[in-house]
Amino acid sequence: MKFYTQFERPEKVNVEKNSGELLVEKGGYIPMKRQIEQFMTSGERLANARKAMSLGYDFAPGEDVDENYYDPTREPGFDLADASAIAQALQNKKQDIIKPKSNESSEEAGSAASVEKSDASDIADVGKEV
Repeated sequence: MKFYTQFERPEKVNVEKNSGELLVEKGGYIPMKRQIEQFMTSGERLANARKAMSLGYDFAPGEDVDENYYDPTREPGFDLADASAIAQALQNKKQDIIKPKSNESSEEAGSAASVEKSDASDIADVGKEV
């Protein structure tokens, strides 16, 4: 085995020469004006992509929004416990509407439809109460 000491040194190695071609990007300063322009264009691209998809959003582009539209989940401080309470209240209301309907005869079904419409407006109000 050969040990290197202060008197015995390894032979010099031929160093690989740089071809001058850069294989990685050089990080550097991006001027503020250019950054702002990039943010603006990315915002426009995002808006266009959302318009094109129109999935997962409340309303499609060009769709009329009802003046009385109310989404309690968009209020600040809305808790998921409130959402589960609203969902449970709606489920109970729905079951109350369906149960009497199955027990009625066909003659009473016409009057039940009018009751069901009034109950449907009550269901919509349940979310506003919480």
